[in-house]
Amino acid sequence: MLFQQNILTILIVSPMLIMSLSFHEWAHAYSAYKLGDNTAKDLGRMTINPWVHLDGLGCLMLLLLGFGWAKPVPVSIQNLKEPHTDMIKVALAGPLANFFLAFLGGLLVKTLDSSLAQGAFFLFTQLNIALALFNLLPVAPLDGSQILTGLLIKSRPSWVFSYRKYSPFILYAFIFIGFATNFSPVWWLIGPVVKFLTSIFVGLV
Repeated sequence: MLFQQNILTILIVSPMLIMSLSFHEWAHAYSAYKLGDNTAKDLGRMTINPWVHLDGLGCLMLLLLGFGWAKPVPVSIQNLKEPHTDMIKVALAGPLANFFLAFLGGLLVKTLDSSLAQGAFFLFTQLNIALALFNLLPVAPLDGSQILTGLLIKSRPSWVFSYRKYSPFILYAFIFIGFATNFSPVWWLIGPVVKFLTSIFVGLV
């Protein structure tokens, strides 16, 4: 799992999670707006107000199983200037926002003197790297599936249709396995990369 499940860790991680997910979704909304789609803006999603973006089950899953999500930002692909190319950009905006927060967290780890603050921002950095990598997994409805769809929709539309239809069951299987066992398939996939990138961002390697 991403974090040990104790009260202190939950109290520290929860505000970080709320802020990070909100910034992630704002990045989607803002990039879509800049590329010609006002849908998210008109629905009040172009904000970092967490109550607009948070999905209760998604937050619970991150704390319990090591992965989670927020409410997806709606995007009307037909409004984008270059629909498929721009959809890739919109999808990438969220993970890139988390990498940016991880970069800031790493800087704070290296510049602050307090060991408590360093520990908190180390968790913040790790959390945002985990969010970025999790969302890049090519499983619907995650951002990685939008990127893969944008890359393949013109050359393999029938495959993309089937992929979009059935790939969510992979996510459901991950959730079920996480609940039924003490093993997180997602953390098994991304955990080593999260640890490696965290060590780079905070300057340990």
